[in-house]
Amino acid sequence: MALFQHTVPWLRACWKQTGHFLKDIKITHSLFTLPFLWVAIELLPTTAQLSGQTIALLVLTLVSARMFGMGVNRFADRHIDARCPRTRSRMLASKQLKESWALGYIILAACGVILCSAALSSIAFGLSFILLIWLAVYSWLKRWSFSVHFYLGSCLGLVPVATALATQTALNLPLWLLAFNIMFWVAGFDMLYALSDRLFDIKEGLHSIPSRFGIRLTRHISGACFLISSACLIMLGYVLTMPAIYYVGTGLLTVMLLAQSISKAHNSTVITAINTWYGVLYLALFLTSKGGSSLG
Repeated sequence: MALFQHTVPWLRACWKQTGHFLKDIKITHSLFTLPFLWVAIELLPTTAQLSGQTIALLVLTLVSARMFGMGVNRFADRHIDARCPRTRSRMLASKQLKESWALGYIILAACGVILCSAALSSIAFGLSFILLIWLAVYSWLKRWSFSVHFYLGSCLGLVPVATALATQTALNLPLWLLAFNIMFWVAGFDMLYALSDRLFDIKEGLHSIPSRFGIRLTRHISGACFLISSACLIMLGYVLTMPAIYYVGTGLLTVMLLAQSISKAHNSTVITAINTWYGVLYLALFLTSKGGSSLG
């Protein structure tokens, strides 16, 4: 009975703290990169040989890596977030999520990356430790450099590269083009997010494109990033000899992204919705187009 009395409250606390952690790291935002993992898998020369288990491990590795990266970010920024009007309601910043629990989830996520990588290949296992370090560095970079947006882009842009390495497949040009597309796309919308915190960043001595270059130039830089990102997709289509519908669709997606840079309203909810749908829509376009390309 005594064991039961102690176990039930702990389980309740575990359930509550788990919910707080998942809310803080915005677990649903994994949708940003999952469509591009699918595209990366489609671009592998050995796609047909991949088992369902391998694909499941790739997905679990990606989700675990994102949980680790976002968890470290929230933990590293908890005191800064508590002072920022936009972020002070976050679970860790408001102390609804306890630091000890947050650290526990971060360690579990790191173990998830390592174990899934080990199950994929020995190369993936060895590189998993470098990946964790790379993801963790992002959380402190804004204290030193305004390049933080591009660094975040590189973290997500690793998806196609890591997919090839984990499956012991040679990196080809389409995978590199997809990686650079992700990098510049993420950098472009991340600096738009940062516009809301520009004055706070200046006050706190934090580095970002908006705090360094101002609102107007940030919009221009963001737009340039979206154009470079789209250029990578057009080059990808050319390499794969995609049909005309691919280029029309890519053009429409480019307009959707550029609308964020042109708009003077910087609503984080709208930016999140647009960029979540961007990946989903590109995946649909890719799968629709590839039947008439050299991939088919």
